[in-house]
Amino acid sequence: MDEKQAIDVVQLNLFTFILVAFVMGVMTAIVYPTASSVWIWSGLLAVPTIFWTRYHRKRSLLFCALSMLATFGFGLGYAQLTLQTALDDRLKTPQTVETVVRVMGISDGVDENWRQVVEVVDPQPNIPKRWLLYPKFSISNEQRRPIANLQAGELWRVRVKLTPPHGIASPAAFDQEQWLLTEHIGATGSLESATLINSEAGGIRLPLDRIDRLREHLHDHLSMLDSPARAVLLALLTGDRALIDPDLRQLYQQTGISHLMAISGPHVVLAALMMAWVMQSILNIRPLLYLKVPRSILLIPVVITVVVLYALLAGWGVPAQRTVLMVCIATGLALFRKRWSTVYILLMALALTLLIDPLAIYQSGLWLSFVATAILISWVQQPIVTGHRWQRALQHVKGLLKLQTAMFLLLIPVTLAFFHQIPVLSILVNLIAIPLIGLLIVPLAFMALFILPVWSGLADAIWILAAWLLEQLHALLLILPVKVLSLTLTPIGLAALAVVMLVGLMPRGSIPRGLVLPCLAICFLPMWMSRPLFGSQHDAPVKVQVLDVGQGLAVLIQTPKHAMLFDTGAKRAEAREGMGERVVLPALSGAGLFHLDRIMISHADYEHNGGLAAILAKLPVDHVSSSKALLTVPTELCQSGQHWQWDGVDFDILAPWPNWNVIDDKDQSCVLKITAPLMQNHRVSMLLMGDAGFDVESRLIAENKSLAADVLLLGDHGSNRASSDSFINAVAPELAVYSSGVFSKKYPSDLIIARLKAKNIAVESTVTGGTLTIDLGGQDHFDLSRYRDQYIWLKR
Repeated sequence: MDEKQAIDVVQLNLFTFILVAFVMGVMTAIVYPTASSVWIWSGLLAVPTIFWTRYHRKRSLLFCALSMLATFGFGLGYAQLTLQTALDDRLKTPQTVETVVRVMGISDGVDENWRQVVEVVDPQPNIPKRWLLYPKFSISNEQRRPIANLQAGELWRVRVKLTPPHGIASPAAFDQEQWLLTEHIGATGSLESATLINSEAGGIRLPLDRIDRLREHLHDHLSMLDSPARAVLLALLTGDRALIDPDLRQLYQQTGISHLMAISGPHVVLAALMMAWVMQSILNIRPLLYLKVPRSILLIPVVITVVVLYALLAGWGVPAQRTVLMVCIATGLALFRKRWSTVYILLMALALTLLIDPLAIYQSGLWLSFVATAILISWVQQPIVTGHRWQRALQHVKGLLKLQTAMFLLLIPVTLAFFHQIPVLSILVNLIAIPLIGLLIVPLAFMALFILPVWSGLADAIWILAAWLLEQLHALLLILPVKVLSLTLTPIGLAALAVVMLVGLMPRGSIPRGLVLPCLAICFLPMWMSRPLFGSQHDAPVKVQVLDVGQGLAVLIQTPKHAMLFDTGAKRAEAREGMGERVVLPALSGAGLFHLDRIMISHADYEHNGGLAAILAKLPVDHVSSSKALLTVPTELCQSGQHWQWDGVDFDILAPWPNWNVIDDKDQSCVLKITAPLMQNHRVSMLLMGDAGFDVESRLIAENKSLAADVLLLGDHGSNRASSDSFINAVAPELAVYSSGVFSKKYPSDLIIARLKAKNIAVESTVTGGTLTIDLGGQDHFDLSRYRDQYIWLKR
């Protein structure tokens, strides 16, 4: 190696360290957004040090350290600025706005799940530029439909009731507020009226709008195919998941193949290679052309164009962006006769992705895409195959098994961080699904896509064949035993687990094996030593979680060896998903609960029993009880005087009573009191009132029931038909909590809140705190933690 080559290697290595420092700075700012500003000011050193690198050949360890420090500070400051700008751009108070908007992309979801991103044409002060619109529905011929059909690129004059971003804040549930933040959407709105503006008056239609129109056309075309697998086929082609059924989505998650339902780098490259093959076949008709222009010069523009166009067709997600960046970087290096390893190219693509938008680091697609690609780069090697044909085939199978095992193990930390569970059968299922989807179904789908403009009938026939193959895969998945493992780790614990996995899979001698022991110890450090990633660790005799289910109620109660649900959240009759699927089941999975000892439905109302069917369909439940017999499941009636004990924790039913006749069914609610074991001369208790009102409260007082409780779950979501002054005095709680919708005008009652505060009773709600976790019987009698306190974008 001559002196020039040695200098190039040193520069490349230093450049690698600088890229790593930038990525680490962005990660630090996103995970710990309140990091010290000292690091940010150090970013000012980045520019002079990089210029110094260019003109000085002598390098020192101090200089490398300063360069990394400066770049780390730059990444930290840049990411913090981007995050704070996105947070400041969010709407602060609800308001009604009438303005002209431009439709961005295609609608996400159908029917009652329809939603659409729009941008304001003329920005207004204190109004975010980008909104997510939900429709108001009109009733026509007993069909529910949006009042306007918004299509990509159109200009509409709309009247919208805007609200600040707000979503469910509960462990393991989909974090809509984080998603809105990463999409730079500052408000959500209900579309009250819309008038289409003449497109010619609105200006020139952008090329991206034409691509979105093509996505809409494919959506409409494939939705007409007579196959239940058409939704997955559409997702494989364009990344559009609007048609996917919740049950099918959950099946893919539980079997560990949900990554196959997304547009990935290999999909984009496969489309480009197929088009390049067509182009090369055409050029081969005149082979003398290669004497004038090299084949690579003719084919490279075709590959890059197809890669970019298909990435746009796929929705320009992070995996598609990564592929475009890596292809462009590799092409540029080839044109300038430079050679970088694939690891350098991947690292450069990661840094550029975060430079374009640091908030992309919140997306699971970024982590899954880059980590999976890194594993493939590190583990896929050209095997030396010898022997007979069957011996060579066996070696290939062993190599595939080894790769899948490495992929499964090394992706465990990422899987836990974003999906909170590990599919046990992931390795086996992927061995079947990856070749089937990647080598057969996706090429068939692309073939039909290319044929569609010429012969739609043949394209439909090919798509039907691909959909039939998907149906056979789904049938196989349904007969497999579904088993997932849940684990709660801190961010430091997840990082330590990643090191453990890496050390275990690296060749012997490359990394000291003794590093595994301290990393394993870190994985199981007490949760109080680091901020929990999901929920928190509790050692109290009983843990009560008032789940954030919007307007409704669902309470998860756990003792060391038992668990029960008090109500299951809401579900409207016309909705595809209720809070059972969206919140309760993820919370149970995140807590590692795959069996319940009891479900108690306070009373038969959709806000309280809406999730019951979904929960019973997914996990076994020993007993179901309610104030009245439920039509869909054998029911034990809850009545005053019933008592049971779990792990030293007492459970008492205080109401309703036999032959209790009431005007309002809400007063039939089961009233439950939970009492922890004696600790420090006090038995901590919590009273759950369901929707019980004044009549129930009066009878409880008249019967001299033991109503005193440290924590009170307010009756009827804190409305003015419950929580009388005399009842509050009888209970004398230190803390009152309620569950309600964020923009509800009925719940809670201002009178009730004022009454509680006048008595110096602390009040907490799922609106401001998200899921509320209450430890009963610990060191401080009871301890409260709010899920929204864990993340900056959720804080109120």
